[in-house]
Amino acid sequence: MTTYADFDQSKINAALEAAREHAGAGADTALESAGLSTMDIYAATEFAVSAGCISVKSQNGKVCLNLPLVGNYCLPVPSWIPSGAELQACISLCTTWGIPTGVKLTVSFNGSVIFTKKFLKC
Repeated sequence: MTTYADFDQSKINAALEAAREHAGAGADTALESAGLSTMDIYAATEFAVSAGCISVKSQNGKVCLNLPLVGNYCLPVPSWIPSGAELQACISLCTTWGIPTGVKLTVSFNGSVIFTKKFLKC
């Protein structure tokens, strides 16, 4: 049976709050004088914020995670990584206007990134 590692929900919530704050940031005075607000310029662009990292073990040549917005998902790891190896999985939530649009996953082994994967719009 496949086991899916979970990320800390409190860190996911904190990342979403930071994204909402970014989208609602007050206007910069220089931009205001030009008739533009920071929300006009910056909130409409993608904002990715860290939602934490977890330790996870490779199992049968793959890493399986429960990702926010995505659900349960398994990805292959290179064959030179031993089964049962301790990996670090980190996620960032991608947002526009403070609304979650995707997830960026980075998986590392012994401090080196072995892959990144973007889900949805990121």
